[in-house]
Formats: sequence, C-alpha cells, structure tokens
Amino acid sequence: MADLDLLVELVGGSEPQVVAADGRPREFRRISSVLRGKEKALVEGLIREVERGAQPTVRVGDTGTTYLAVPVCGPDGGVNAVQIVSGADPANSTKAAPCAVGYWEMVADSAPRLHVTTGFLDIIGVPDAERDRAVYGPLDFFQRVARTTDLVRLWEKLLAAGPGDVASGTVVIRKTDGAVGVLLYAQRHMTTESGSRVRVVLQDVSAAADRAELGLDLLDASVAMAITDTTEMFGAIVETRWPTPCALQWLTGYPKWAGHGVSTGQTPGLHPEDIMRVPALLAQLAEEGIVRSTMRTRSKSLTGGWVHSRFVGRMIDPAVSTSICLMLVHAEPLGVESEDG
Repeated sequence: MADLDLLVELVGGSEPQVVAADGRPREFRRISSVLRGKEKALVEGLIREVERGAQPTVRVGDTGTTYLAVPVCGPDGGVNAVQIVSGADPANSTKAAPCAVGYWEMVADSAPRLHVTTGFLDIIGVPDAERDRAVYGPLDFFQRVARTTDLVRLWEKLLAAGPGDVASGTVVIRKTDGAVGVLLYAQRHMTTESGSRVRVVLQDVSAAADRAELGLDLLDASVAMAITDTTEMFGAIVETRWPTPCALQWLTGYPKWAGHGVSTGQTPGLHPEDIMRVPALLAQLAEEGIVRSTMRTRSKSLTGGWVHSRFVGRMIDPAVSTSICLMLVHAEPLGVESEDG
C-alpha cells in the first residue's frame, strides 16, 4: 500500500471533493476517482468523523495501514476541508503539509475583503506586526505573489467567479522574510445568506519544490525587482475598476509613510477630497493611457495626517486588463498636513 496524501474539500450536503493528491491539484474529483473498496470506505468514514468532531483522528485499516485525518477549519471555526495521510507513522505531523482555509467576501463597488485563520496567515507569511485585524485586503495576499502573470490570472478568476465556479492550481509566493514558497490552492464561489463568498483552501507544498527551477521561474521577476529598487520611486500594480483604486502589489519596497491597514478597504487610504477627484483621473487614464497628478495618502505616523505625493499612472496591456495599471509614486513626498489641514 503506497502512502496516501489527500486534501479533501467539504461542500455542504454534497459529496466531498478531492482537491489535492500528493501535493498536486486534482481538480475537485470524487473520492471514488482515487480510492476503491475498503480504503475508500475507511477514508469516507474518517472524513465524516472529523467533520463532526473537528479533531485529528487516527484509524488503522484491515491491512495494518495507519491513517491520520486532520481537520482544516475556516474563519468561522467550521471544518471546511480534511487532510488525510497514511504511512508507517502518519501521526508524525511533519509528514502533513500545512493547510488552511480563508474566504473572500465579495463586496459591491469595492475590493473584496479577505477573512482568514492564523494558519492562513502562517502559510502566506504575514508577520506578527501586521496581524492587527480580523479582515484583510487584496494587497495582504497579492503582495506575496511572486509572478505578475500569476497575480493577474488569480485576480481575474476571483472577480469573475459566479455561483458554483471552481478553480485550482499552484502559485509561487515570496514571504515577508524573503523565503520563496509554493502554494496549492482550490477556490469555490459560494452564495450564502450574507452574500457572495469565494472560499480558498491552501496547501503549502514548498518542501517538495525544486529550488533551482524556482529560481529560473522567478528570474524575470527578480531582474525587474532589482531594476525598480534602483529608482527613486515606489511602484505598484493597482486595480482601478472601483471609485477608490485598490493596490494589489507593491513592486518596490512599501512607502515608508503609508500604513498597511488601508488595504482592507475599511479605512480609506486617500484623502476624502482626493477620492472625489479619482473618477476624473481614471477617465483620463482610460482615454490617454497615462495620468500624472498629486495625491494625499493617510500617514503611518501615530499622530495621523496626510502625505502629499506626486504619482504617474500607466495602463498595462489593454488586451490583458482594461482596469489594472502601473502606478509610480515619487519616493520623496511633497509634504505632510495634519488631519485638520
């Protein structure tokens, strides 16, 4: 009996779906597509038991094989997925790749908001200093996506998802400490009493990644980062489809005067008067492909206030997206004014 390594998503009253096997996406297949006979029955029983009790459970099959089933709970505490491993000693937790669940709350006329667990933050590498809230924004996740092509594909799949839509694959990330990781993801659009949600199951499969191949895959991104680091500007990929633009990723270091919390949409990052100017700026950007202006952003300082900065916005290839642009912000702000100024 070969060792088993499955990640199974739970979907309400429907049959559980296999979203990963041996660290690779399995595109939401039935358990019967990967298991048969007594092994299938044992695993299905384990899944039901773990779903009810929300506790790791160990069982031994007729052949003497030991199975460990681990619940993967979402932000609401419910069991959204179950990870199953077998082998000589599957109870050794080092064998099981870390898994977590979060969900995007889809918001009308605004960026989606990300609800997560501590395990989710661990997997994507959010440092303790930024774990100061219950709700996160697109920047908190997409800042860590290493390749722009992956970022755009994932973002467009998220915004285009409709009832019942699913998607899965792998994505390379850079954590805050610079470490490179590989995540397997499986997302599902769900309609709830509270509105639309896109649930995401993550599995960290970095341990099996070929580091040399990862370095080659990220070579273009590494070169671009080295170039932008030498400029006297900060650069960001920005989504402009809503009245208030939403930063998806900073290509350079994060502006030293801006707080990270504004990415959730709960706290506007732009001055209210400048928000009123945004529609005209976006119209100019759409018509001319480029716009130059100034903007006031919320200060990171404990005393608050607004930082005046010059910026340049340029649309990326319209064949790729009609709403995503590159934003360059001068490194040295023009000045700072108080909240009352």
